[in-house]
Amino acid sequence: MQKKILMVLLFVTTVSPVFADGGDCINRPANQQELAAFQSAYSAAKASVPSAPKDWVMKDETEAGLGTTVPKCPKSSNDTPIYYWLKFTYAYSTEASDRADQNAVSDAMKGTPEQQAKLAELDRKIDALENAKKEARKNSDADEKKRIKEEVSAAKKERNKIKTELNDAYVQRAMSGQLSQDMDKTKPDRKDAELIIKVNENHASIPVRDQPVSIAGASQAYWCKGDNNGGRLVILLGAWDKNFKSDLARTSVVTKAQNMIIEINADQQMAETLARHIKLDLLKKQL
Repeated sequence: MQKKILMVLLFVTTVSPVFADGGDCINRPANQQELAAFQSAYSAAKASVPSAPKDWVMKDETEAGLGTTVPKCPKSSNDTPIYYWLKFTYAYSTEASDRADQNAVSDAMKGTPEQQAKLAELDRKIDALENAKKEARKNSDADEKKRIKEEVSAAKKERNKIKTELNDAYVQRAMSGQLSQDMDKTKPDRKDAELIIKVNENHASIPVRDQPVSIAGASQAYWCKGDNNGGRLVILLGAWDKNFKSDLARTSVVTKAQNMIIEINADQQMAETLARHIKLDLLKKQL
């Protein structure tokens, strides 16, 4: 019943394969300006992303040595500024999922209100009879003791019958799949969300079918419906043309982010919740 949800958060630098004069680009160590530019973008990203909503968790794992190398493609038409993908993953917590499962099991075992009331009544009756039996024993009243014992036995038999009915109903609920449905009622349909901040991309993938979304502080934001469990919300920061291309300055040393693409892969409600809690001003200051 209980399953651990794998919660992985990666923060990666991706460099496109670039070619200069027919040969592979050779990575060189980043200089102090480039290291500072990367660290500034990374720090802004960490400060801008929202914390996990209630019953969710967000973890940050930063890859060692990130941003320490730069592709060297001098005078190549394919040369492009180094770019980063800053990736944050949210996951529905194991504790919240387990709690929902336990509540569903507890509710399924309770039975009807009438059954609950009858069990409570029988428990009180049995407790009272047990106390009376002690008094009869103390008074050496064998007949009274025997009478009470028979009443206790009858009450326990009635209680066991109700508990058997509850157990049978629980088994039937579990076998029919209803219990699983009850467990999932309070859980989100999609239990993960991915937030990626792409720095210095040449092109943003915005299909025609994407729907504009209003996000405060964002001049361009789009929602693209995916499968039954969600889709992709895209926010563009910086200068982009009508074809969602960006004219990046080809400089030998990149000291500032030129654009950003924020992508959130999740169900629409979760995507918009995260998007509206991103501190976009912190990211805009990097441009």
